[in-house]
Amino acid sequence: MGRARKVASKFEGPRSLVLQKSHAQWKACQDLNLEPQGTGLGATDDGDDGPPKLNSGEEQLFSLYAPSLVAGPHHIQVLQRVTPPEGSSSNPLDLQSSQDFEVVAPRFSLPAGDIHTVYPPQGHGDHLNILPHVVFNDEHLPWERSATIHNEPSPERNRVPWLALLVFTQDELRLPPADLAGPTKIFPSDVTQSTTLSVNMAISDVQSLETKGKIAAPIADPGDPIDPVTAKSNADFIFIPNALFRSLVQTYKTDGSLDNTQTDPDVQRYKFLSHVRNINTEGMGSSFDEEVDQLFSVVVAHRTGPWTITRPTPLVAHLVSIEGVEAGFKMNSTMPYVALCSLYSWTYQCLPPDSINFYDAMRNIGVPVPPITETPYQPLRVRPDLYTSMLASADKPTRRVGQRLQDGYTLSRYKVRTGEETVALVRGPFVPTKPAHILNFQSTFSTDLQILDRSTGIMDISFSLAWQLGKTMAIADQSFTAAVSRLRGTIHDQAVQMGKAAALANVFSTVGEVFSNLPQNIKLLSTLHELYDGPDPLRKWQRQPPQVPDDLSFFGPAVHDDFPENAKAVAKTLASSLDHPPNEYRYYNEHNRPYSTDWAQMMKWLIDRMYFIGIPAHYFITDPSHLPQESLRFFAIDRNWIDAFIDGALSICVHLEQDDDQIRVAIKSNFFDYLDTVDPDIGYKPQIPTYGFLLRSSIVKQFPNLVVKAPRPSVPEIQSKMAPILRQENIDEQVLLVLLDREPGDGLISNLTISQPPHQQCFAAAANVGPDTSTPPKIEFEIAYVQVYTTTDQPTGVPRQQAPCPPTKYTMQENPTCPVFDWGSRMLIFPNYATNVLTTLQKAMPAGKFTDKTESAALMGIHLNDPMYEMSFDLSKATSDNAGLEATPTHPQVCDIEGIQSPQESQTSRFKMLNTLDRFRTTFHAQQLHAFRAAKIATKVAARENERKIRQKSLKPKWSHANPPPARKPLPPAHTRRFLSPVPPPNHNPRRFLSGVGNDPPPAAPNPVCTLGLIARGHPASKVPCNTGYSVDLLFSVNVTGDTESLSQQGFKLQSLNIYLPIRPPKTPGPPPVGTLLASTRTGNSRMLSNLRWNPFVSPGNDPQNPSIMLGLVPRTMSGGEDLYQRDTEMGFIMNQVDIAEYEVDSNVDLYAEEIWVAGGYRFQVPNLSLNGITVGPVVSE
Repeated sequence: MGRARKVASKFEGPRSLVLQKSHAQWKACQDLNLEPQGTGLGATDDGDDGPPKLNSGEEQLFSLYAPSLVAGPHHIQVLQRVTPPEGSSSNPLDLQSSQDFEVVAPRFSLPAGDIHTVYPPQGHGDHLNILPHVVFNDEHLPWERSATIHNEPSPERNRVPWLALLVFTQDELRLPPADLAGPTKIFPSDVTQSTTLSVNMAISDVQSLETKGKIAAPIADPGDPIDPVTAKSNADFIFIPNALFRSLVQTYKTDGSLDNTQTDPDVQRYKFLSHVRNINTEGMGSSFDEEVDQLFSVVVAHRTGPWTITRPTPLVAHLVSIEGVEAGFKMNSTMPYVALCSLYSWTYQCLPPDSINFYDAMRNIGVPVPPITETPYQPLRVRPDLYTSMLASADKPTRRVGQRLQDGYTLSRYKVRTGEETVALVRGPFVPTKPAHILNFQSTFSTDLQILDRSTGIMDISFSLAWQLGKTMAIADQSFTAAVSRLRGTIHDQAVQMGKAAALANVFSTVGEVFSNLPQNIKLLSTLHELYDGPDPLRKWQRQPPQVPDDLSFFGPAVHDDFPENAKAVAKTLASSLDHPPNEYRYYNEHNRPYSTDWAQMMKWLIDRMYFIGIPAHYFITDPSHLPQESLRFFAIDRNWIDAFIDGALSICVHLEQDDDQIRVAIKSNFFDYLDTVDPDIGYKPQIPTYGFLLRSSIVKQFPNLVVKAPRPSVPEIQSKMAPILRQENIDEQVLLVLLDREPGDGLISNLTISQPPHQQCFAAAANVGPDTSTPPKIEFEIAYVQVYTTTDQPTGVPRQQAPCPPTKYTMQENPTCPVFDWGSRMLIFPNYATNVLTTLQKAMPAGKFTDKTESAALMGIHLNDPMYEMSFDLSKATSDNAGLEATPTHPQVCDIEGIQSPQESQTSRFKMLNTLDRFRTTFHAQQLHAFRAAKIATKVAARENERKIRQKSLKPKWSHANPPPARKPLPPAHTRRFLSPVPPPNHNPRRFLSGVGNDPPPAAPNPVCTLGLIARGHPASKVPCNTGYSVDLLFSVNVTGDTESLSQQGFKLQSLNIYLPIRPPKTPGPPPVGTLLASTRTGNSRMLSNLRWNPFVSPGNDPQNPSIMLGLVPRTMSGGEDLYQRDTEMGFIMNQVDIAEYEVDSNVDLYAEEIWVAGGYRFQVPNLSLNGITVGPVVSE
């Protein structure tokens, strides 16, 4: 008894659509019974089994869904007779008991969450023939209280609800200022009206106003008086003018005229305006419970908007209680106002006849809006007119920027490490073309994933942002961080234990193995004498000590070299399930029992992020212009972006092997193996989004539960049981996100439809209300009938909206008294309207197809429904057809998304990432190990080193002047340096020709144009300090002072600027040799100070006899050199954290520099001697 309770879903959140389907498959495989259907949606506390189950796309209407007892006081009496056994002389005993109780239900306010939706939504509008309505999540709510004092003629078919939805213009409810405040006010104190023109005041104050004769207040049933505690609480009330209120409770005759003999109000009309809908919610997103069917109650208004308006006019809708109207009001009352309790209210716009409504809004999504010249069903990127002209440009950088915009990129403000602001290319995971999955990378820094576009000199930071976002979100989630930390510890400990066990072979046993073998060992002790057959019994107990490796730590080769394979094996065990057949392996799939709860938590977090749950929207909609108002944008999902995000999320809690995190490799390997493996219990791989669309429109707010369907045509049975839509959620009040695991053209999706939800359809008083097209126009009211069947054997192929008979028209000029519509109050007349529909269908429908003989709210719910519109997309082919909703609007760019890479995207995939310096690892030699492990370890070390070299060669670019790596780490030791500089060893010869091939003789070598300078940061410019006890930062000034104009005219371009810093030879005793600047090869980062058109890099010198470090500057351009004329005047840079050679007295150091110029296919080396005479000496303390 009382309010119905919905069964809570086992799966909640945006992924519930997928989890529900996979859980059903898993349970079927486990041969378990599903939950009893009687406890599903619509079940009540009194044993109601609810309505029957519906198929997809079906709905069922009920005229009422009343509870067993209405709210209010009740009396129960129990009589029991105890009969004695046969033959007994005792008399029967009668036992009697009674009890008064009260059923509590909402009265002056509604519980939070009871209202599902309203239409038209707050602030939106629709045509004047549309009737507002409210949808409730509680199917019993409209009938939980009694609203009539009369006997219902057919209570099983119709019952008056205690809720009514009333519509007013603002002028009808606005009270005069004198009635609100001042000496003539009608209220106990000064009050103000809200935006919906209600007044919030105590319930007792409203009752006192009625007592004083100022208003009528039929707000409660006299049979259920308001208790004193409730009377002191506040509620919202509207004060309706007396004449207007009487029209809301007026009785009409069958011809539409008023019943002037009426003395008491009549609320019987409202029983036709409330009904219940049982909806199959498939395709409506993840906002519903696990059960597909859902019950909603609906209350509809019966008053249209004014037809005399010429511009949008605000109307006010109030959901009021009519519980006490019949018992507390008289039609001859002379009170100026009648007070009703408003339980919910909102405002909407009544639109003139020529305004745009929902149908027009749906059509407008399919009509191009200038300056767009193609259909707006395009990929997620900027408008085509913004990059089309750039693609046709003769300028290569301009053309490249246009290609990047076409690929879905946008330009974002970007601050480099030095603090300067520049621009960067950014693209989220939603891309307009399907990129190849090329990113197979593991990093410790997000900057490793930055890609330099050399055509434009602009950095692409898309993957870098994804990596950093993954790490940031992982750190912010405390439970995820704790789970990853525990997983890492478990994998490390068990993998090390496995390595030790393999190294120690027969001399290693775990504690469990010792205890399990204890009985067997005791038995063996009693037979030791039988095992010995040697000649000398005195020596039988002597044994050679077992040989074990010297180093069993984590970094020892016996453990470290087997660690990657052991870590993967441990991670695979942690990723398994406890529910598996004997001798079979099962991954944990979110339905079975996990072997490790930490793995289950981590896996759920990662998959949620692959569904973009919790990821801020501005990361996947990087530019607002990509998704304009009233638009639909399709996209593919970039798996590279997802991989970078996951790598960043799993980079936390790293305590060992920063450069080669094998535990992260093991976790990612097993996680991605799970995603790529068909689950034997479910029958298919885990569903991961690869495609989707974004809809930004006002219709998303008007209809929050839009139905999206993407059926799988002609697929195997197991695929038909997969979730057709992976995620459907309103990420904003006007933005709908839909994710799919299929792409157009793969044969698994051919059609996509978006339609109104059945429980959020709008209701129309008539097909047309207001002026017609005649001259002069007449005010007409046209009833268009729809087919209604009371049998299940309905004919196929007949559209439901096909009228069974011609419409019925009334005009105000020809029918001043209309039997179904009151021209003056703009209200439908009941029951006349329901009778008209019933009798018409009885005559027009085929014999035996409509047999109902009673007017009902369910019939009105069907008839008053405005047509439900559907927007369809043919994704099986690409056409330019854009005929709107009548034809099938298609998306001509879809094939670009699902098909082979576009030319622009394939160019993007050629860019190489700028990675850190090669990582070097100590190699253990086989002779350091014991004999029994030598061969095995040597083989594994060689194989792993070869694998590492191959992987580095495939992933990391080699050093060169055209493609230098960023100097983020100190130089490697001397024995591991690679001499990669293409410039010959430096010398002090004059300018000379280096190399080149050309048809013309080489031009004369140019003069140097750069003036160089060197100072130590924080010290006087006259000397570079040594003996400071710490590293210093060297600032190099590079000013362009030469004649660059003439060089530009001759075609000279500066290819590089190289500065050689002499290094003290290693293991040289005594003071450093004269001319040495640096004490060691250890250096920090090098970076530009302001001019970001150049890149600094550090490389070992190319003369082994004269150790040095070469500092180089190379331009970002790919043209082979930089034209300095009117482009570059300063190229200063800084070299951090260097060790200066320690001199006891001041010493001069000459630094050799050279400029490498190219022109006409020739290359020139031009010495630059402006850095000669640098003073290096100790710091003199003051």
